[in-house]
Amino acid sequence: MFYNARLLQAAGFSVSLTLTRGDFMAYMIGMAVGGVVGMLLLSRLTLWMFKRLGDNERRILVAHAVAYVLAVGLGGLGYADGGPPRFLYAASVYGLPTLLWLAMDLLGLKGRRFKGQVSN
Repeated sequence: MFYNARLLQAAGFSVSLTLTRGDFMAYMIGMAVGGVVGMLLLSRLTLWMFKRLGDNERRILVAHAVAYVLAVGLGGLGYADGGPPRFLYAASVYGLPTLLWLAMDLLGLKGRRFKGQVSN
């Protein structure tokens, strides 16, 4: 179970800050799924925004770079939790999902070109 330990301690409750193995695995799976789904949505939005560039590698690279910068910026502020921004932590959370969707989009472009659906 996850809870805000500082808030509970301020209210007078005794709080153990140790995570069991199951809690840690649930946390890591949640972070992985959240990173993959979040980057999927953000990359689709940026690909849609840059569709005027055509269906080519430049559009895919620019869109994913912008999505990554947005995710790190917003995620770093979100992970601050009342403290300083944690941009490096956000970069580590969203780095692999960004590379995953970048590879999927580049492979999709290659497949569309192979089938003759893209002229460039």
